[in-house]
Amino acid sequence: MKLVLIYLGVCLGVFLEGEMVMLSSVIAARQGYLQLWLVVPLGMLGTFISDCFYFFLGRKKGKKWIEKRPKLKKRAGYIHAKIERYPLLIFILYRFAYGLRTLAPIVIGTSETKASRFLLFSSRSILLWAVVYTTLGYAFGEIIKKYLNEIQHVEYYVIGGLIIVGLTIAANYYLKPKIRLRKSITS
Repeated sequence: MKLVLIYLGVCLGVFLEGEMVMLSSVIAARQGYLQLWLVVPLGMLGTFISDCFYFFLGRKKGKKWIEKRPKLKKRAGYIHAKIERYPLLIFILYRFAYGLRTLAPIVIGTSETKASRFLLFSSRSILLWAVVYTTLGYAFGEIIKKYLNEIQHVEYYVIGGLIIVGLTIAANYYLKPKIRLRKSITS
């Protein structure tokens, strides 16, 4: 039962996060903790469900959502033009472009692209995505394992550094407008 939940977690994790969960799962399979022949199709399924969910969300609510955001509206128009001209290329590129994994299917859902065409191109690009990430995870899994013990003591410094950077950015973001406001009031 525990193993079934882990494999369902792979599918759900890829649905929510994508690449990092897929890579982690493949590395775990490389180390013998999971079965690769289950990880890959479940990762593909999670990605396919994610694409379908966001595509049909785009069909139902995407146009209203995009209309409320002028910058996004301009980008969506650009994406629509590219979809008509290079559909397969767009479907492949968005899968590998950081930050577009969720947004692109929504925008594609607002286009004139038929659902059957979307599903066909999406499944092709998912297959390519799975091959790339499975290969990367499997190839680099051994390297990661080898160096993990050596860099394990460094993780506390990295986490601490990331927390400091995050707090600095947050403080800068939240305090800067207040400082400007105070200067304009006192001037």
